[in-house]
Amino acid sequence: MNNITIEQLEKYNIMLSSCKSNASEFVLRNSSIPLMERTWLAQQITYRAKARKKHPSFFRFGSFYLEKAIEQSTSEVVANEKVNLIMFQDSLNVCDLTGGMGAETIAFAGKGAKVDYVEPDIYLFQLSNYNFSRFPFAKQICLFQTDAVRFLANNKQYYDLALLDPDRRAEGKRDFTLEKSSPNPLLLESEILKTTKTLWIKHSPMIDIEYLLGKFDYLKTLFIISHKNEVKEVSTLHSTSTVSFKPIECICIDSVGNSRKIGFDIGERDHLANVQKAHRVKKYFFEPDKAIIKSGCSNAYAISQGLESLSANMPYYTSECFPNDFAGRVFEVVDSFLFNEKSLRSYLKQHKIRKASIGARGFVIKANEIEKKFRLLPDDTEHFFFFINHNGGKEVIRCKSYLPKASI
Repeated sequence: MNNITIEQLEKYNIMLSSCKSNASEFVLRNSSIPLMERTWLAQQITYRAKARKKHPSFFRFGSFYLEKAIEQSTSEVVANEKVNLIMFQDSLNVCDLTGGMGAETIAFAGKGAKVDYVEPDIYLFQLSNYNFSRFPFAKQICLFQTDAVRFLANNKQYYDLALLDPDRRAEGKRDFTLEKSSPNPLLLESEILKTTKTLWIKHSPMIDIEYLLGKFDYLKTLFIISHKNEVKEVSTLHSTSTVSFKPIECICIDSVGNSRKIGFDIGERDHLANVQKAHRVKKYFFEPDKAIIKSGCSNAYAISQGLESLSANMPYYTSECFPNDFAGRVFEVVDSFLFNEKSLRSYLKQHKIRKASIGARGFVIKANEIEKKFRLLPDDTEHFFFFINHNGGKEVIRCKSYLPKASI
């Protein structure tokens, strides 16, 4: 179905709104619908199930999706956090140069911005045209069916903000380099900044930070955004102005939507920050939020929180005291000992431990191998962390959760 009208989508929405079955049941129960339409509607049922958590507003308004668009789209909670970070005045003129599903378009328009949405795929453009029309602020969005390069060549408007999310699967394979993205942000940076005050470029969460920091001419701030202790987005803010920005900003969003903003200077990267080494495991065990770990500034953050390092290779820290506002996971230490298989088997048997959560980053045995070898089932109350300490010893810490789940 490469060409679809608003009238057709309205008809399909009525059908799906009354559908109480899953995709397979829908196909079986609606044999009177032509096969192509039935298959497409079944796919939409599956996509809507995915969108329910990732994009609750789109789901609520009965939106339609492309699989690739929903997979690569920014989640609603992260898109809204972007607005909080960038909305530097009450009414912005924004250009979403790689519109896609339009999560950012909706987030900015919902806060009063006027947004130009640019999308080259005619089918996705048609779906977005319908999806946006369902929102109460639809008149603030203007849609352009073209690609970013052609749009910039014909554009006469000056924007407060431009958004760019290059396709990292342009050749059918996922790639984390900038040069193989489409469009190439390295080639477009200066061109886009002729038409906008600030430029926000979204990158893969897997991109190497050192690689990214040295690639652009006008990069002001690197943002790393996590949600529930998982890195969801690495982005860069660009500007030709002399306004001072903090070079690295970690945005940590917890499970109830609260966020913490933690800034670092380039000189606070882990290979430069001199954190105090712990001579022993103390009362509390700490693992910073994944956004902070990704930034490479875990040691600097530990120093600011008064923590001591347990490992030269892993961002594991300890303290007798509990910081007031730590971003990450905190555990109360139950036990610690040097690792060998025999002693661990004996310890697990003695304490009747059959279930445990295992952390073993950078250890000689992977976490899943430890679970298998010692026949441990998953658990979220018992925690074991395996690591190489500063003396090169293989150490194990047994912990119990200290902070509630909503804190990460």
